[in-house]
Amino acid sequence: MHCTHHLLIQQRQLLLEYPPPCVALGRHFLSASTPWFLATPNARGCRPATHCHCRTPSPPSLRTGSLCQQRTHHPQAQQRHPHQLHIPIDTIPSIPIENTIPHTPLLRARSYRAPHDASAPHPFKPLNGYLAVRPEPLPRAPENVFVFRRASDGAPLGWRNVFQLPIQYDVELCRGGVLSADCTALATRLMPASGDLRRRFLVVDAAVQELYGAAIAKYFDHHGIEVHTVVLPGEECNKRMEAVDAILEQLCVFGLLRREPIIGIGGGVLLDIVGLAANLYRRGVPYIRVPTTLLALVDASVGVKNGVDYCSCACGPQKNRVGSFYAPAAALLDKTFIATQDARNVVNGLGEVMKLALVRSAELFCLLEAHGARLVRERFQGADPVADRVIELSIQIMLEELGPNLWEEKLERCVDYGHTFSKILEMEPGADLMHGEAVNVDGALCVVLAANRGLISAAVRDRVFAAMRGVGLPTLHPAVTPAALAQGLADAVQHRNGAQRIPLLTGIGAAVCVNDITPAELEVACAQLWAMHA
Repeated sequence: MHCTHHLLIQQRQLLLEYPPPCVALGRHFLSASTPWFLATPNARGCRPATHCHCRTPSPPSLRTGSLCQQRTHHPQAQQRHPHQLHIPIDTIPSIPIENTIPHTPLLRARSYRAPHDASAPHPFKPLNGYLAVRPEPLPRAPENVFVFRRASDGAPLGWRNVFQLPIQYDVELCRGGVLSADCTALATRLMPASGDLRRRFLVVDAAVQELYGAAIAKYFDHHGIEVHTVVLPGEECNKRMEAVDAILEQLCVFGLLRREPIIGIGGGVLLDIVGLAANLYRRGVPYIRVPTTLLALVDASVGVKNGVDYCSCACGPQKNRVGSFYAPAAALLDKTFIATQDARNVVNGLGEVMKLALVRSAELFCLLEAHGARLVRERFQGADPVADRVIELSIQIMLEELGPNLWEEKLERCVDYGHTFSKILEMEPGADLMHGEAVNVDGALCVVLAANRGLISAAVRDRVFAAMRGVGLPTLHPAVTPAALAQGLADAVQHRNGAQRIPLLTGIGAAVCVNDITPAELEVACAQLWAMHA
């Protein structure tokens, strides 16, 4: 069976009468965070998503057809200001969405309104220090390059280059198995068009190679494809630049073409390493993710972040401190890989699923509450639809939260729940705490904080703890101390640009970000958490 159930993310940044950029998820369009040069509503009155209280805004209604045509044919869009510059749409080709590929620039017509009131918010920021100077598009590159000229004599004061890179990638549920002979995605996706090269460059987790190496070889043999395989250990302790270097060295030996993909098959650690290597090699080559753990399937494979840990001589190990935002060409999801995970690793994946349930979905929480222990026993291979529904909800929630904010321009993020203190706990020497486990311990502490503030009731607090324990998730660890929590809080403030921005529950399926948690408040919550486990 071919890979089906595509969840399409597509990000457009179109400069059309104050437009917000749009993100497409299936057939739904959501307003995204406004880029630096778009600051006001468009002619339709649409505003960028604010995600107040970490809730996703309702999608505006968009008619089918060209976005450019919809914008410019709106009656209000025809009202011209005396200082408004217009670029005729008919003179610039519009590329259909289905004809674009990752890493290919997409050009669309844009109108630019020159500033007439320097004090008013404006979609195109003035040149630094020259509030009243209007930019002019250069004739050879009117879409991208603007010159700022001095009014008195026309001498150039500076230039601005504006380029919008479309981001589009598929997250595909491969129902029949990604290594099934009927699923041709790994064999055909981004294969060089010449037909002379039928080869693949694979990076495979060592544990996956041991379990599935023969099946992987059989799949590519069936499709007549030569394979070059790099095998790397997939544990957190190996998430270092040395692993990236190992991939880069083999890419040089292989001679990867600029549009030929790297295929990563493994858990979240390996996929993060592969993504960074793909981003660095020749300044960016395509890559395809094949997650093989529950945690990677619902978390690492869905977004565009990648990276490695960094060992600072002064500060010690720093989790995910070096990395980038770089979208894959595709993520191919196959839940049958979960069947060979041990119980602890499945529970580890449920730590991220529980996070999503708590901040965004009462339905998902109820499914975990009622069926979580069984999902662990069955390794998500049960005959009923519960496992599929849990995976589908988790992926869709992540896409809804990440899609409008792929580059994290907005730092108040629901999906940061459980990620304030967990990085410190997880990197504690000898802690023996996996990522999803650390996230859940962090989340348990935040449940106590929310209850102490009156954001949730004691009954809700106890219900959440019961659900966590019901699926086998830890709610406390010896590394949880006031000193570790203070360190985590300080690190979060740095990472979130000077503010705490800590998500706390306001109910099951809802959260709000706060900025005023005090060290004393943390100490009280820490003591209460330990008392609950006495």
